[in-house]
Amino acid sequence: MKNTNIPPHRRKSRLGLLALAPLMTVMALNSPLANAAAINATAKLDAKTGKVVVAGKTAATVDAGARISVYDAVNHITLYTVNTTAKKTFTMSLLATTTVPCLVRVEATNPKDNSQTEILVPVAGADKSCKTSAAVPACAILKP
Repeated sequence: MKNTNIPPHRRKSRLGLLALAPLMTVMALNSPLANAAAINATAKLDAKTGKVVVAGKTAATVDAGARISVYDAVNHITLYTVNTTAKKTFTMSLLATTTVPCLVRVEATNPKDNSQTEILVPVAGADKSCKTSAAVPACAILKP
């Protein structure tokens, strides 16, 4: 027996949850973390040149010639941009900066549909202070 004395917005209903299920599925499939496996990259400080070398490969879901951009993950400054080779690999020596970043964001833009995939990569050989939690951003706004 329904209680009609309860206002409609206070009545329990499961239909709202059913309506949200397709929306949540689409959000999960289109999240940046769902495509994180599309890029495999490493970043390390070359002691001889003093430059950070970022190298990696994109997955089969990303076409050859994809634009790869590297950003300083803390202050969001673009450090370098290249295109992948026919074998879907990339290597770049970041321009000399006054400091070595602790963490870089590697972003791939697929030339087929302009979809973007990104990952965060710690820089091997960076200052020991990078190992503290203060060097890693707690959160960031990825897209407006």
